[in-house]
Amino acid sequence: MDGFINFNKPKGWTTYDCIRFLKDKIKEKKMGHAGNLDPNASGVVVVGLGRATRLLSFVMELEKVYVADIMFGILTDSWDITGEVILKKEVPDIKREYFVKILKEFEGFIEQIPPPFSAVKRKGKRLYEFAKEGILLQAKPKKVFIREIELLEFSMPKCKVRVKCSKGTYIRTLAKDIGEKIGTVGIVEELIRERVGHFSIKEAVTEKEKNIEKEILPVDYGILHFPEIYLKEKGTENFKKGSTLRTSSFMKFSHGVRQLSFVRVYDNRGSFIGVGQISGNKLLPKKIIFKE
Repeated sequence: MDGFINFNKPKGWTTYDCIRFLKDKIKEKKMGHAGNLDPNASGVVVVGLGRATRLLSFVMELEKVYVADIMFGILTDSWDITGEVILKKEVPDIKREYFVKILKEFEGFIEQIPPPFSAVKRKGKRLYEFAKEGILLQAKPKKVFIREIELLEFSMPKCKVRVKCSKGTYIRTLAKDIGEKIGTVGIVEELIRERVGHFSIKEAVTEKEKNIEKEILPVDYGILHFPEIYLKEKGTENFKKGSTLRTSSFMKFSHGVRQLSFVRVYDNRGSFIGVGQISGNKLLPKKIIFKE
């Protein structure tokens, strides 16, 4: 069984709980996901089935959208509401207008230090594994991109924000850093992942869905953000063999095709066959999903 499931992870589940649940419902052995979501968070987890797992790396690159409830004045060892309080600090009396300006300072490319309770590896071991043993290690800073932070609610010592960001962004780190910027500390109280690229929570399947198999999306749905190319019959045969193709093999293509862009590749009958990349006037096969 091949395709994608846009799954709405319940709060309290790990990402692997989602995989285990879906394997039980669908009976497909080969499954993977396009990025972890904290157990305390809920929202979109993109799951690939069968041959679609080969496209998960492309889905991981998509922009993420989160809605976070942030509480200022306390800091926990996990940087969210589930941890033990390790610090309390007074929250300054600031105006909404000033707070919005502070949020703007976190937009663009910024450096973040991952939380001690995270999947980042150190000496071959996950940080959260060290943390469970009482060892809180600091990871190296990493660069992430935040396109926008929208203030939804403001009532100190709490606020609600919507964050549009790149992969690898830690909202717990963002909450902590915003807290420090205004002269206090902060943690994530609630977190919802609303979107992963074009996978929206509005269309996501819940664990209460009785017939999840009917909700499986086509394999090419995971890369709808790529432009498309349709090949002539001979071009289709050569692409499936892994051969580089010239533009004369194209039957038609969308306007979004650019140099070095990845593209969805279809045969002359309109069936999806794989992913290619444009280089000069050539199409390079990158992932051949359907050879037959």
